Amino acid sequence: MKKRGVSQIDWIVSLALFLLYLAWFFAFVTPQIRTTTNKDTSIEILKDKFYDEFKWSVYKFPLFIQSNNTPKYQPVITTYESNRTDLRFVDDTGYLIWNNKLIFLANLSSEKETFWILSGNDYSPDYTSTGFNSKNKSVSTENFTMRLDESLPESAWYKDKERFDNAEYKINNFNFDVSTNELNEFGFLAMYTARTENINHTSLVFDKNSEVYNYFLTESDNEYLFTIDLDLDDYDSYYSNNLYYDDFEYGKELRSVNFTNDYLTLYGPDAFTIFLDDDTEFNITYYNESLHLKMNFYVSNGYLYRYVFHDGDYTNIERDYYTAGFGVIQRLEGIDFFSIETNFTYLKNKWDFKKDFEINVYDNSSAYTYLYDPEYVIGSYTPGRKNVISETEDMVRLVDTGEYETIGVNFRVW
Repeated sequence: MKKRGVSQIDWIVSLALFLLYLAWFFAFVTPQIRTTTNKDTSIEILKDKFYDEFKWSVYKFPLFIQSNNTPKYQPVITTYESNRTDLRFVDDTGYLIWNNKLIFLANLSSEKETFWILSGNDYSPDYTSTGFNSKNKSVSTENFTMRLDESLPESAWYKDKERFDNAEYKINNFNFDVSTNELNEFGFLAMYTARTENINHTSLVFDKNSEVYNYFLTESDNEYLFTIDLDLDDYDSYYSNNLYYDDFEYGKELRSVNFTNDYLTLYGPDAFTIFLDDDTEFNITYYNESLHLKMNFYVSNGYLYRYVFHDGDYTNIERDYYTAGFGVIQRLEGIDFFSIETNFTYLKNKWDFKKDFEINVYDNSSAYTYLYDPEYVIGSYTPGRKNVISETEDMVRLVDTGEYETIGVNFRVW
């Protein structure tokens, strides 16, 4: 009996010590921050203040291009009349907005392609040179060189052979007397502008291309008769349509061909094609090894004619390389991670927040926040405080490519 009593006393003492240990354990390991599932008004206000302070928004929209060519760099010129001019291509493609047009150089394939564009954050294009050579009186790209006289195309070479020379221009049968001219360079593009009275003649030459886009801009709705005379290389043949085509039979006799159409291809070992916006009077004269072209056409504001030097013959060229169209504009909003301010006193006063707080911002989702140090800390929490409300949640960070990423943000209020 005596031994059984001693055993019961030992058991009671052991239980008491175990309970004392549990009390000691929970006293030390219980968190000093009280986390609650109940919504606290002050912490919800702090979340809203934080988001509103550091959010930013951007507009994002697609440009769809369908091309029927094998992959190659092509100028893309599409109508763009939006007031959103602070653009950035997600892939950092350089561009120019000019005369209600969006202009850039793209490596187009034979499939539908999507170019994503951002707007709304004071973006501006990067005009870093791509390496092609443009000067006031000449410009050279791959296999192509053009010389200019007061910013008007005067002569052109393709694959080191002169293709036209001595170009002359007239407006209403009077010489195009240039009053001012200039060259503007945009990295992938050289723009030559010649002005006379109310008419602006602008030629665009693109890197990696052997073609020239020529635009007329006028200050009125008037039409003007424009005349171009070119001395040409001794091409073998010409083609304009199924009615107007033939070979040139060079000889001592002067021969002449006259017809009206909106394009013409001259070809031999390679080809020179001229595209125009409207029907044009073509006059071709030739003898011996001389070939001369005269064109008469009426121009008004926005008129385009285009020189294209290319391989092959008239079957190897198309007027339009692609079709283009814009998609729906989306408005995106999220936190601008790199603009987060950590000045606690400034933010506390600006937000008119009465309680003390600490905000820890992690560059990853809340599931991993405690594996890493926070990227930003606003405020300072001292361990040992009680009655602290703490909540951690995922928020969205909007990056400058228009994509969303998840960040974890821990809010503490006391």
